[in-house]
Amino acid sequence: RVPFLYTARDLDAKGTLDSFSGDFTVASYRGSSFLDPKGRGASTGYDNAVALPARSDDEELAKENTKSAAP
Repeated sequence: RVPFLYTARDLDAKGTLDSFSGDFTVASYRGSSFLDPKGRGASTGYDNAVALPARSDDEELAKENTKSAAP
């Protein structure tokens, strides 16, 4: 026996007891308190990380600065 070391969602496995396979998804290990290398996070850390603070809310940078823990 080998335990799963991660959470498998929507597992649709078929086969025998000694060999089975199937499609599944693995939930992200990054929760809301995960910080990226620039210190941005969904619930902790900085809300933006840019060289020019005046551009921190620039729409062009919104995708990079807005963090979400939603799947």
